[in-house]
Amino acid sequence: FLDGKIGCTVYKNRPLVCRTYPVGSASMDPRQGESKESRFIIKEEMCQGHEEKKEWKLEDWMKDQGATEIEDLNKPWLETVAKLKAINLDDTHQHQISLFIMACYDLDTFHDFVFKSSLLKKFKVDKEMASSIKKDHEKLLQFGILWLQFALFGEGPLQSNNTA
Repeated sequence: FLDGKIGCTVYKNRPLVCRTYPVGSASMDPRQGESKESRFIIKEEMCQGHEEKKEWKLEDWMKDQGATEIEDLNKPWLETVAKLKAINLDDTHQHQISLFIMACYDLDTFHDFVFKSSLLKKFKVDKEMASSIKKDHEKLLQFGILWLQFALFGEGPLQSNNTA
């Protein structure tokens, strides 16, 4: 993906780690299911950005690189992972692990689960949201995280539809 003439060929679609470099990120081990994060500067000789005269504030750098929006989308997922880690899932929790894998990594199966079961009838999901998650995998993934928060922890903004 690196071309000597034009540089990064995936620049517009580059992953978060590329967008934030040379800012590093470290997450602390969650105790109460909260993800705690620290930031630091990575100084490597290959990074010519350190030679630039312009100084950046972290918030401005993140916005300029399009990282803020991605981090905002990732935050509910990271919080869900932190809570799962805090409850120490093991082999006796295969059902919960399977739900997590399906909703986060197997969107085709999750899509079928949402639309070929009674799941949408069990929750207060308006027609507009149902339509958007049916067509848009990013929206489906966001819905999956909301559903996981409810299914695994009994919390989050998704509300049960008691009439179903």
